[in-house]
Amino acid sequence: MRLGVFADAAWANRHDGSSQGGRVVVSAPVAFWKGDRCKFGILSWKSSKCPRICRSSLACETQSSCGAIDELGFCQALWREIFGEYEVGLD
Repeated sequence: MRLGVFADAAWANRHDGSSQGGRVVVSAPVAFWKGDRCKFGILSWKSSKCPRICRSSLACETQSSCGAIDELGFCQALWREIFGEYEVGLD
């Protein structure tokens, strides 16, 4: 099993001109990460208004990606706390 994260954002799409970001952290078999169709488990997800004003699409995507990486790090630490150093591709 390996943990991974997907993130996306939409620039200035809200009624007040702010941006929306989202992420999903998943646990999936190695075959999934190599492009095969596999079942996977959603460990965490979030969709919300970006915390800061974005002046470009790149800024919005960057904010969303930074939040996604933070969430992945938290899920990795939690996984290790629960299962020990069990191999899940957390390198």
